[in-house]
Amino acid sequence: RHVARRLVEAHERGVRVVWGRCWEGGGAPPFWPWGRIVDELCREGDGAWTERELGAGARRLGLMAPALGEHLDSQGPAPETEPDQARFAMLSSLAAFLRAAGSEAPLLLLFDDVDVADTDALIALEFVSRELRDAPVLGVATYKEHAIRTRPEAEAIMGSLARTCRTISLAGVPESDLAAMLEQITGVPPTQDLVHAVSVLPAGNPYFAVEVVRALASEGELSGEIGLPAARL
Repeated sequence: RHVARRLVEAHERGVRVVWGRCWEGGGAPPFWPWGRIVDELCREGDGAWTERELGAGARRLGLMAPALGEHLDSQGPAPETEPDQARFAMLSSLAAFLRAAGSEAPLLLLFDDVDVADTDALIALEFVSRELRDAPVLGVATYKEHAIRTRPEAEAIMGSLARTCRTISLAGVPESDLAAMLEQITGVPPTQDLVHAVSVLPAGNPYFAVEVVRALASEGELSGEIGLPAARL
């Protein structure tokens, strides 16, 4: 809720807030979250602005952002023959594009669940963070640390980012905050037993805590002073 309020404030102050959600279902093309960001930033134009700012680099961006690619007039540069060279050219074009977009209005780029992002997308995150340190562009990425550990290359990239970027570890919601949230939902002060159980079962995750309480309420398990049936523990 606090983050959502800050996003609204940023938008009201003229910051362009753009989401780059990652897809964990498999089958997503390389650079998927970045392609969505590029397409979102270009939605108001027809590709002419991107070509004017990047020249031949616009066509490279069109390879990761399908909607942009459809609106480009140029044929673009000859494709690089070496994979590493091609990826570097793509990343350079992406950084140049974000720098140009940020010069028109500050950017806030939000990435959800980067632990499921493809390796190319993570490499782009590291590249852009290094190249745009002096640009009016702020990136926020969320990830599950235990999931990142299962991917050595991804863990190395996120570890590198952690050394140069600010890292905030999110823990479960304190029981005092859960109690206030439960009272807001039910309209009745919860018992300490319920607060403790709701804290333990979803590990303090506020979303799952709400779902637990709503499930119990829908089954008629919550009444009176709002307790938790022993059978549920």
